[in-house]
Amino acid sequence: MALLLFGVSAEAQLAKSGTYTSHFGWTGSGKLFEIEKDHQFFVGEFSGTNFNDAGRGFLHLTSWVCPGVN
Repeated sequence: MALLLFGVSAEAQLAKSGTYTSHFGWTGSGKLFEIEKDHQFFVGEFSGTNFNDAGRGFLHLTSWVCPGVN
């Protein structure tokens, strides 16, 4: 029951709509495979941290890891 009440309280603190600005520091790494002549395939990941320009609030200091494939 306490967990349920905490979830409702946390949700009530978030704005239902709005805007924010941020910047994102990231790095990427992966491998490039040659499938056949002149055809390559990349597999890797991109990761970093999001910084809300206000220095607090929505998505400030959140970490991201995104797969990369093409």
